[in-house]
Amino acid sequence: MKYGLVLVAVLFVALLGGCGPTGGGFAEAETAKGSSRPAVESGDLTLGDAAITTEDGNTLTVSSYESPLSPAGSSKPRPGFEFSAIEVEGCSSPSSGRDLMAVGSAAFVLLMPDGDRVLPATNAEETGVREPILQTMDPFPGQCEGGFVVFQTLQGERPEFIVFEEQFKSEDEAPPIRWMVPDE
Repeated sequence: MKYGLVLVAVLFVALLGGCGPTGGGFAEAETAKGSSRPAVESGDLTLGDAAITTEDGNTLTVSSYESPLSPAGSSKPRPGFEFSAIEVEGCSSPSSGRDLMAVGSAAFVLLMPDGDRVLPATNAEETGVREPILQTMDPFPGQCEGGFVVFQTLQGERPEFIVFEEQFKSEDEAPPIRWMVPDE
């Protein structure tokens, strides 16, 4: 089995329209989550756009960016920082035979206006600020999974882009996918 995310044709999602939750943590890959926008192959995306990530037609969507988040329980951000989160959803094509989807939170970074890259929170106290936590998505063919990825960002600062980078592929094999974050 080949795990990987490689940008490919728009045909699959244009036919199925993306994917969205229907309960139980899984969804049929039929309609885009709150959107009728087609998936795209390349270029900068906006929040809610689905990117096609494999030849089989798997899609990845970053649907929202939230900041600041109220700390839950005993979690507190570092002084001068606040919690932020992105909501991510991955949908595996019904014909996803050779290009299975496996996506974890470490594949996402926030690209700040000054070029700094903010990595996701890693300890359980921080990641639990927004639930459900994205651990590893590996949806069955024709299904979707998703969750939230939590970051600590400087207070009042917003990223310019949310970037997905395939961790075990070169940039030539799987170029980064970027979603533009609106000013507010």
